[in-house]
Amino acid sequence: AMSQEQQQLVSVIRGVHEKLRFDYQSTGDEERVWEGHCRDAELRKRYADSMLRLATTIWPFRDRIEWCHQTLRNYFYEGGLKRALRSLPSFDQNAESAMEHALRLLQLPPGGKVRLLDVGSCYDPFRCYEDIEAVAVDLTPAREGVLECDFLKLRVTDPSGGRWSPYVLTDPLVELPAASFQAVVLCMVLEYLPSCFQRWTFCRKAAALLRPYGLLLVVTPDSKHQQRNVAMVASWREALGNLGLPKLRYEKRQHLHCMAFYRCGPVRELCEGEEVAEARKMYIPQDSRDYVALFSRVGVEERDEAADVALGEGFSELPDCVDL
Repeated sequence: AMSQEQQQLVSVIRGVHEKLRFDYQSTGDEERVWEGHCRDAELRKRYADSMLRLATTIWPFRDRIEWCHQTLRNYFYEGGLKRALRSLPSFDQNAESAMEHALRLLQLPPGGKVRLLDVGSCYDPFRCYEDIEAVAVDLTPAREGVLECDFLKLRVTDPSGGRWSPYVLTDPLVELPAASFQAVVLCMVLEYLPSCFQRWTFCRKAAALLRPYGLLLVVTPDSKHQQRNVAMVASWREALGNLGLPKLRYEKRQHLHCMAFYRCGPVRELCEGEEVAEARKMYIPQDSRDYVALFSRVGVEERDEAADVALGEGFSELPDCVDL
């Protein structure tokens, strides 16, 4: 069973997600909802502190971060990139020259560190890896060293001269040059956003910030068994594929979907109609819950028992994100 502290932390996180979804369903105005949330510094601070406490002391600390690191190592240093190149329809039989070309575009020096942008980082968990140069950003940093950044509003600028400079890292961070990173991580962050279009915006920006052949790692919670949300995973995969990011790897952990995509070729420019159609594919199961009805019940009926049991069991494992 969950300890009392766990229950309190979970209810803070879940409460923030549900309030955002309720506000969005009530108004249909995602920008206004987000601006209101950004103004509520106290609520965001409470959320960030709860997330930090849960993520570092209660959830099996390394699971999702280890998965990202291991996938990254495999791709950049253990032949994963070469295998990915071979699977491309446009693959030239001369594997070595294709590989050299990809490495040149990636700008990853032999034995160099992978420059990684960790979006919605909270506490910069990647800083402890020797082979990663992490840039951690969060709307509400919970630790020093994490840059404050509203990623929805972040401007992606033309890369000047094409060489990376740490001088672009201001705090708060309001802009970054395109194609600056060999890897971008969206871990436990997309479900925080109340609308499909906002999740799509995160993915689009992540794609624009990746170097060619760079890696996008997406981790999202799921308390259900493997088959339950298989349609959602397929839908995300299709949207990202249409952006120019084919799937590299997918794994369902007990309470997580772990996905890796790589950027092959330029990020596709889409017309407005296509943009809307792709954004709709970035749904989460909670989008179909009626939060307005849920919140209007007198005193919000207590969650049904099964949900609470699932919640408790999940947290002893990982964020059953309790359908966070």
